[in-house]
Amino acid sequence: MTSHARREEDPWRPSGVVTLLTDFGHLDAYVGVMKGVILSSRPELCCVDLTHEIPPQDVRGASWQLAQAWRFFPRGTVHLAVVDPGVGSSRAILVAEDHGHVFVAPDNGLLGPVLSQEARVHSLDVERFARPDRSHTFHGRDVFSPAVAALAGGLDPRECGAPAESWTRSGWPEVRGAGSQELSVEVVWVDHFGNLITALGGEALEGNNWTVEFDGVEIPLAKTYSDVAPGEHLALIGSCRTLEVSVRDGNAAAPPGAADYITKTIRNRLQDRFGDSGRGFVHPDQRVGFGGRRTKRASKPWEKDRIVDTGRAGRPYGFSGISLESKKKGASARPAHTVMP
Repeated sequence: MTSHARREEDPWRPSGVVTLLTDFGHLDAYVGVMKGVILSSRPELCCVDLTHEIPPQDVRGASWQLAQAWRFFPRGTVHLAVVDPGVGSSRAILVAEDHGHVFVAPDNGLLGPVLSQEARVHSLDVERFARPDRSHTFHGRDVFSPAVAALAGGLDPRECGAPAESWTRSGWPEVRGAGSQELSVEVVWVDHFGNLITALGGEALEGNNWTVEFDGVEIPLAKTYSDVAPGEHLALIGSCRTLEVSVRDGNAAAPPGAADYITKTIRNRLQDRFGDSGRGFVHPDQRVGFGGRRTKRASKPWEKDRIVDTGRAGRPYGFSGISLESKKKGASARPAHTVMP
């Protein structure tokens, strides 16, 4: 077995690259200020944004993004991940060395699924690296960034603090039924396209003719999106090499996606009991600005009613969507997918 740990006698050789991952978003200057602190100390460094669109306090989502990204960078890269609900508390800050890379993150489980068993993990000596006027709410600027600048500038990770004897070791959600013919897995991330990504590796599905059940409905296990018609659901092994549920040319995470599988069952039961005429379900689409009500004609006998007029956009305040209504006796609406305008 080959060890990925650096030998004690080998020096730490930083690449000059720093990656940043946060839940800060891009509206505020928080990320830019962190880069300013790093570059003020080491202007020669290259700062790369992995993402700053992690949902607020989503530690597991941060773990997933970091786990998928770090190995595409050169050895000697320093990876800074700040999704830190416990900022200002007594939680530790970890400095971990693994596979020739260094990871800096709060001790809240973020690094658990990322690091190997051979990782060397230290607790950062906060008093040594913190800015003199550090805030209780912005350690990304006042503690993490100065430490990262020092590490990327050549400081040996072992000199950042004492070895961490006890730290939060977490993993991906358990695959229930492992080794059997029926597996149950959780979604760990929803990407920009609305793909529902699990941590189940594609190798677990080799050698059997698997089908995927999603919210009580069987969907095909395909190789690529083009294997199904536009608007249809499918499962496939995605670029992360794990199982995903997707909608071709659509969004599996929002109507007409994941939620529609639930509402479809309820809708059919109500229509079986009360009949098919009358106003149908209203499916949210997206946040829009305040405005009036606009009605557009659809194919007869259905009338499509857009709840909020996006043409009068102000600040976002709610959701838009459509409903279906017919006064014709016996009219039926049982779409496999509700298509948004």
